[in-house]
Amino acid sequence: MLDMKLEKTDESTARLNVGGDLTVVNISSLYGKICDLYKEVDELSVNIQDDTSIDLTFIQLMCASHRAFSQADKKFYVSGNKGCLFSKTDEVGYTRHKGCEFDKHCTCALVKKEV
Repeated sequence: MLDMKLEKTDESTARLNVGGDLTVVNISSLYGKICDLYKEVDELSVNIQDDTSIDLTFIQLMCASHRAFSQADKKFYVSGNKGCLFSKTDEVGYTRHKGCEFDKHCTCALVKKEV
């Protein structure tokens, strides 16, 4: 089961708390919410809660979302239980040591800094 809770800091900034099963079974709901928020905010943080299960589809969604926000000169972050994220990116070979060419704000979700 997917758990999503939105916190709006102000009109242009939001934090989306996500947890539960962030896998191919539920990813379309998260994708839809991020698409809606893309139209509404200039800065979005996706906060991964503890006890979260992720797969490659979640990683791909975070990467694509970061790219879309960056290209629109908006900010996109991943926060919270990044250990969960990096455990999976290490496993599938997606962990980065620096951001891609679209990483204008140095907020690449896949760059492993400190966990």
